[in-house]
Amino acid sequence: MEWICNAELALWLHDSGKAFQVEVYRWDAQRKAGIHAQALQSIERALQFPNPYPSREVLLRWKKELDAANRKS
Repeated sequence: MEWICNAELALWLHDSGKAFQVEVYRWDAQRKAGIHAQALQSIERALQFPNPYPSREVLLRWKKELDAANRKS
């Protein structure tokens, strides 16, 4: 079964004129749905930003929790 994420976070950055850069993140919904591989990918991507949201500390805690859950599986 494929999970569909209903919870998303979109970050909009005004580029110029009517143009915007949009980044959509779904890690929390993936994490809660048990889609660990995709959640880890999303967390890794968010950690590449200088000031990620949620905070780096929260992302690293989630990553640690997912790693622990994967080891138990």
